Amino acid sequence: HVEHLYNDPGVYDVGLRVTTDQGCARDSVFSAIVEVFAAPDAVAEATPNPVSAESPEVSLTANGSSGDVVRWWWDLGEVPPGIYEGEALNVTFPAEAGAYPVVLAVENENGCVDTARVTVLVIGVLEMPNVFSPNGDGSNDVFLPLRHVGVPGLLEIYNRWGQKLFSTEALDVGWDGRVEGGEVPEGTYYYIVTPYAEGEEVLSGHVTLLR
Repeated sequence: HVEHLYNDPGVYDVGLRVTTDQGCARDSVFSAIVEVFAAPDAVAEATPNPVSAESPEVSLTANGSSGDVVRWWWDLGEVPPGIYEGEALNVTFPAEAGAYPVVLAVENENGCVDTARVTVLVIGVLEMPNVFSPNGDGSNDVFLPLRHVGVPGLLEIYNRWGQKLFSTEALDVGWDGRVEGGEVPEGTYYYIVTPYAEGEEVLSGHVTLLR
């Protein structure tokens, strides 16, 4: 009994020598007894990638795969449709910033399988207003993102002298114009928003507080 690893596809002969206890030997050659098939090469592509959380529609294709592929399987995890069999599909990913792994398995006509992985990056959307009025009238009372689609991050507020007045990681809550000492006066303040999602840039600018 012997094991041998064939690294390259092709058709191979195998030679066998048998020796008896008396020292008699006989050689045999078995022609074309081993055939090694070429494996396919799986290539998974996602377009666009990264994609905005506002419109997280992505086209997944296996067009770059090679090796006489006859079957394709996509595993998207918890993202619908979850499992899909076919060369290409369009997927709407969750409108929440994050990294979503996708696995593609391909099989050729000889039953050989290869896999590939692509990670779809959904990036959030942040846009800050330039004025707010925390006067309790129920309109524009809080300084927070105008469009906030699942982007975690840090909001920091500074006065004109560069002193930090306020910070929060609750972007959905924002800043109501108050600090530990009470309300701040009307005026212009400087903000920095540092998103924690990969692919999002740090935002900074000025906001005017009116009462």
